[in-house]
Amino acid sequence: MLKIGICGGTFDPFHNGHMALISAALDSGRIDRLLVIPAGDPPHKQHEPVMPAIYRYEMTRKSLRDIPSTRVVDLEILKEGRSYTLDTIRMVRAEYQEPTEIYLIYGSDIIYDLEKWHEPEALLAECTMLLAIRGGDDEKRVSKLAARLNKKFNAKIELFKAPKIELSSTEIRERIIAGKNWKKSVPGPAAAVISDNKFYTLISSLEMLNVEDRGKTGKLERSIWPWLTHKRLLHSANVMLYAIKLANEHGVDLYQAAAAGLLHDCAKCLQHDQLMDYAARAGDEQLLQEELAHGPAGAVMAKEIFCITDQEILQSVHYHTTGRAGMTKLEKIIFLADKIELGRTYHDLDPIREAAETDLDQAMLICLTEVESFLRRSNRPSHPYSLDAISEIRQKNKKE
Repeated sequence: MLKIGICGGTFDPFHNGHMALISAALDSGRIDRLLVIPAGDPPHKQHEPVMPAIYRYEMTRKSLRDIPSTRVVDLEILKEGRSYTLDTIRMVRAEYQEPTEIYLIYGSDIIYDLEKWHEPEALLAECTMLLAIRGGDDEKRVSKLAARLNKKFNAKIELFKAPKIELSSTEIRERIIAGKNWKKSVPGPAAAVISDNKFYTLISSLEMLNVEDRGKTGKLERSIWPWLTHKRLLHSANVMLYAIKLANEHGVDLYQAAAAGLLHDCAKCLQHDQLMDYAARAGDEQLLQEELAHGPAGAVMAKEIFCITDQEILQSVHYHTTGRAGMTKLEKIIFLADKIELGRTYHDLDPIREAAETDLDQAMLICLTEVESFLRRSNRPSHPYSLDAISEIRQKNKKE
């Protein structure tokens, strides 16, 4: 019988404690394969911000990509609604045609709250619990409680040895935000994802959203997930966080900024024919060049596939590549966030970022004129919409 281990978690961030648990489970000889499953909508995290799934997934995937017999899967990320362990086990079992025994892998500390979990009796009937005894754990107490639960629920709770690594995801996040040493606490690939995208420095953006809006952005991320590459999803999440920051500074609705930021590139990975079909349906002949068409195409997709009816959001997606005259604050925010999100490595972004803190028009002018200069050096024309935006801002500045 195939023995499948499941190790789930929020992984916010994925750290060396998670790595040690996974390595010990593989070394225990109890399992043939291991599925590592980042949480989608974790029920125990409803009232605190959790980083977008793509960050947590990529930290985990890249940290484990060279570990044999291990696969990171997005089952819970793509599942609608809350991510209960029982549902996950049943989804995993349904994937395998051959007889399968499921081992659910956790640290032994979860045993104290196990009876409070969602449908614990049904959960324990579906799997064997494989719990890690780590240095400092009260092995006698855990063993006694495991025996009681095995008897009460006719369960199979087994223990295995694992090294104890004292790490807290909360403390790691706090160290990152404070600029203190944190890289020794996470695997190198996870550290690279954090450093390259700098998302924990914008965790305050998530904290600004109310619980309902955080839930809506999570659902929207799940909706666009199948349409984009992981690299494009990372960029979209980066834009979302930066857009929320700018929206807060300029009195713009935070959810509008979050949604438009996530959606701005939703058409970016379409095949050429599909991209051009969506773009043509937007009715804007000025944006049918292939490198620009994902703007109007994305606006059509946002409306038809992702059920967005807010015209400000749709316009922000439509014009995010070129800008235009008469832009709303939200449009300017999405245009700028796309260019200056913290994962961008272009030179000379600091002046645009600094201007964007207090003056969206000035930031737009700096950004647009730099693009214009680059195109001129490349013997390429600037887009008419961009020239209109530059002209409008300069005229406004003259009047002031």
